[in-house]
This record gives sequence, structure tokens and C-alpha cells, in this order.
Amino acid sequence: MTLNSDLNEFGETETRRGAARLEEAAARLKDGAGMMQARVGDFADEARAYAGRAATQLSSLSRTAVDKAKERPATSAVVLLGVGIAVGAILALALREPALDGATRLRRKLNS
Repeated sequence: MTLNSDLNEFGETETRRGAARLEEAAARLKDGAGMMQARVGDFADEARAYAGRAATQLSSLSRTAVDKAKERPATSAVVLLGVGIAVGAILALALREPALDGATRLRRKLNS
């Protein structure tokens, strides 16, 4: 045998081994993808169920709130006013200028 034929035989053998490994890896990836697709489907089904329950509860809560507002309109107005004031206060606190330290206040005072 010559070196050239030995190298050709080695190359063919390694190519077959590499091809077999690639086929095995492709099969494992295909199986893994199938399992992942099934799990994603399960999660999607659960999410739909949760969304359906949430929609039902929100609808029920909305009807209850409307009924209570019709029973006591003055109380509802006062509660809404209080909620509006609370939301306004929270927004005002969130959007105000951050507190300045003493050195920054002094610099601004000296520059103006």
C-alpha cells in the first residue's frame, strides 16, 4: 500500500464516521425540537386557560363595580376622587426633580 491510498482510505473512513455523527446529531435535534414544540403548546394552552379565567373574573368585577356605583353614586364619586388624588400625588412624586444635595444647591445659588 502506498501513502496516498492509505490517506484516501483514512479520509473516506473519517468522512463516513463524521456523516454518521451528523445524522445522529440531527436526529437528536429533531427529537429535542419536537419535545420543545410540545412543551410550548402545553404552555400556550395553560396561558389561554389563565387568560379565559382572568377575562371572566374581570367581567364579573366590572359588573359588580357598576352595580355598586349605581347603588351608591355619591360614595362612588368620593372614592373616585380619592383615587384620582392618590394617582396624581404618586405621579407628582415620580416626576418631580430629584432632591439636590447641599453642594449642588450652593453652586446653583452662586451661578445665578
